Amino acid sequence: RRTLGGEPLDGESFAGRVVVVKFFADYCAPCKRTLPAAEALHRAHPGVAFVGVSEDERASTAEELVSRYQISFPVIHAAGQVIAGRFRVNELPATFVTGKDGLVRWVGGKDQGEESLRDAIEAAERPA
Repeated sequence: RRTLGGEPLDGESFAGRVVVVKFFADYCAPCKRTLPAAEALHRAHPGVAFVGVSEDERASTAEELVSRYQISFPVIHAAGQVIAGRFRVNELPATFVTGKDGLVRWVGGKDQGEESLRDAIEAAERPA
């Protein structure tokens, strides 16, 4: 897969790292609150890999969101919900935190805020 910026997204670069996968879309009202929080946490945790997955129908809509919220982590456009289906996402926003071992350690939805996500990231960063 390629990011909205055209760069290849190499899953191998995530090996041995905590990874946050954030699903969002422009039509999702809670996403407008959780996206800025995810960006703030991305800046605060430079060793953690963040990936955004836009479920918008058009890539241009996803690009507008990235620009509006000044998202600096890679974002891929995934119309058709193929990736969401693999993650079993049935509502947005949805956020997954995986540990350094690649196992999902936390799943957040619309009711989890920045504090819950920060706690999940910090827990995943601790040695087992």
